[in-house]
Amino acid sequence: MGIPTRISEIAVQVHSIDYVLKCYIISMSGNKINISPREKKVDMFQVNDPVVLMYMDEGLLKLLSGDITMVDISGNIVQILITDIDVEEERRIFERYPVSLAVSARRKFSSKRLHLIAKNINEYGMSAVSRVELDKDESVDMDLITGKYMFYFVGKVIWKEKQGDRFLYSFQLTNFDVATKSFMEVYLGKLKEEYMIQYIKAK
Repeated sequence: MGIPTRISEIAVQVHSIDYVLKCYIISMSGNKINISPREKKVDMFQVNDPVVLMYMDEGLLKLLSGDITMVDISGNIVQILITDIDVEEERRIFERYPVSLAVSARRKFSSKRLHLIAKNINEYGMSAVSRVELDKDESVDMDLITGKYMFYFVGKVIWKEKQGDRFLYSFQLTNFDVATKSFMEVYLGKLKEEYMIQYIKAK
């Protein structure tokens, strides 16, 4: 899934800032896109960070997941790899929503906090990246903070893949209490509406 060539601007959400950036599309080739933020700053972007891409097409808000592959500070250009592609059926049964959210995690019987960045989520699972290596089938306690909600759950590593200096993980989310599950359903149900609000307010 890519961005139609008639689209000249997109909005980008990245976990390191609390607002959405409007960006000009400089070029597109295959599943790679080069963008330039309107506000002429790219220091909030880091290579391998997940982002959410938003654009309007025929009156509808479209959402895509992406990973930053290059940051050119002098040229004010960021390259993003669009990662919304089909995956193996056994890896993902339910659709996930693209996000770029910080996650604080903790291994069992450890007080040390680990930093992850969520790139997509649903009420059953989450994909995230981290420089910390976890074992397959390892379970970690997770705190996920959004603008309005804080979620506590356990994530079990279903699979992992080395990507440069980071690891990409797919987690199965477990140990929800009734309240957390209810809030997660509300959060996911309103997520596209929240993205539309952010898109309209994008700088």
